Amino acid sequence: HTKYPNTSIVLSSVPPRKDNHLMDVTRDVNAFVQILAQETPYITIANNDSLGESGSIKQSLYRQDGYHLNNGGLKVLAANWKTAIHPIVGLGVYDKRRRNSTTSDQVRNVRDSRTQRTRTTGQPVYPQQNRESRRNLQAGTERPNVQPAR
Repeated sequence: HTKYPNTSIVLSSVPPRKDNHLMDVTRDVNAFVQILAQETPYITIANNDSLGESGSIKQSLYRQDGYHLNNGGLKVLAANWKTAIHPIVGLGVYDKRRRNSTTSDQVRNVRDSRTQRTRTTGQPVYPQQNRESRRNLQAGTERPNVQPAR
């Protein structure tokens, strides 16, 4: 994060597991990740608690082995990731009820605004990555200053 200070990091919590020992490890890892996110402004968590219920897995979202996600589980996992990622990249709040929550017009508008700012400043503009910078950017008090990866 030192080289690219405006970079956000999205960590996915570990999904619930059928095995009791693995579930204990999962809880410990997820607790650590949660504390890390609370103490680090540029880390966001993609929460996967929706893949379980009452300390166990939602069997309907897993294959018969209880470890691997089925297609329904993968859709829930993808929705969890989108919920965490969309606000960071400027796509707003992800609506789980709509299959394609981002319209092509929204994507085009984000691309066009980045292109316009690139033409104006001569530098590509990338979404701000930490919460404070995003708030300042939305308030118009801060301009992005991120160099592209080489």
